[in-house]
Amino acid sequence: MKPIIDISAHQPSSLINYDQLANAVDGVILRACYGMQAEREFENHYREFKARGVPIGAYHYIVEYRTASEQVDYFARQVAGKELKLGYWCDVELENNAPKLTAGQVEAYMARVEAKLGTLGIYTSISQWQAIFGNRNPFADRKLWVAYYTTGDTPLLPFGWQSWWLWQYSNKGGMPGYNFDIDKNRWHGTDEEYRDWIGDSEPVEPPAEPLFKVRVIADIGLKYRACPAVDDVQCPKVGTNKKGAILSVYEERNGWYRIHSTLQWWSMAKWTVRVEDETPPDEPPEQPPVIGDGMYCGATYWQRDPRWRDKPLGTKSTIGANGCAMVCTAIAMNALGLHENPVSLNDWMTANGGYANGNLIIWQALERKHPTVKWDSMVYRPSDALLADRIMQGRLPIIVVDFNESTPQQDMHWVVGVGVDNAGNVIIFDPWDNTIGKYRSKYRKPTERFTSYSRLS
Repeated sequence: MKPIIDISAHQPSSLINYDQLANAVDGVILRACYGMQAEREFENHYREFKARGVPIGAYHYIVEYRTASEQVDYFARQVAGKELKLGYWCDVELENNAPKLTAGQVEAYMARVEAKLGTLGIYTSISQWQAIFGNRNPFADRKLWVAYYTTGDTPLLPFGWQSWWLWQYSNKGGMPGYNFDIDKNRWHGTDEEYRDWIGDSEPVEPPAEPLFKVRVIADIGLKYRACPAVDDVQCPKVGTNKKGAILSVYEERNGWYRIHSTLQWWSMAKWTVRVEDETPPDEPPEQPPVIGDGMYCGATYWQRDPRWRDKPLGTKSTIGANGCAMVCTAIAMNALGLHENPVSLNDWMTANGGYANGNLIIWQALERKHPTVKWDSMVYRPSDALLADRIMQGRLPIIVVDFNESTPQQDMHWVVGVGVDNAGNVIIFDPWDNTIGKYRSKYRKPTERFTSYSRLS
């Protein structure tokens, strides 16, 4: 890929040949504001790159001498109405390396901005993060845009992160269309994954009829990957099919099978046997394709139920207005055999430090309420197959969606996966309208993230 650049007023529009620079990059992230100072070149940069079809993101350099609410409101006004395919980012660094910005101020800002705009990524470096947060990281599940200048091919990461999303590898040298120093960034993924992120990829439909069917014979299940291996370089694992499952094969490539989705591949050797080649088993030979048939049959809760809709959610808002994540969590607890309802869970979370900044769930808090429960952490960019796999394990995924997909901003909302139909479709319960139905019939954007819980005993 071409570099992704980030620019501000330090790169004045009068010195840029936008035609040349736009052709030399695959994306640009613009500074929208500095504290509560309007970025004077933001509108110019946005207009010129937008006109040339370059994907754009926006970041906010936050400062310690303005309150979180003031800065959030200002940033929200700056980016309102903008198409920002590269998302929103919080610049976490000390102003002129002065030890002033505190971890508490960053956390307060993130809580308020994400309640208004949806999830933000974090821009920082090892030294800046250490100076502000030390050996603590409450945002390790956010996308990381790391600054690390080296000639090597791997950046060093701040405490808590295991991988990076964007890497600012240089702030020196010009580019076609701009002859002065400019920040250059790399994307951690393939071209196809980048197109998926910015929403420019076309879905690839499998053939109407499979080539053949196979049975999984791996004792511990068959782990499948996002793409076939090339030169022994493996793609990420994205799920597991259980031993005995019968699956439809739609493509063969270099010793790999593809099932139903381009994001489900596994090595054909050793771990499967073609159904027509095997001795008929004693059990019924046909099973549902891809993943299987399953449905959670426990309690579901409408967040706007008159019995609790007006009750305070923590110390901010109400269950009816903003209680979707908490309600989905109550349902997930019931799936693990632990009785919860929106009132009981909200009361405990409120009284026992289960919320941050008033009403934002601290997911790990449930481990204190239910010692037999373990939080599974946050998972980013999962396939639908991975969501289905969690459902089949009884670990209901609590999924963030864009409530209004017609706008460029993410209107964050939470639903919970409750089933998988015979065709492998994820079935969700939506606490806002109290409905159960196919996930992809209602929310079509790629899943940004989800979380879940496991039962230890």
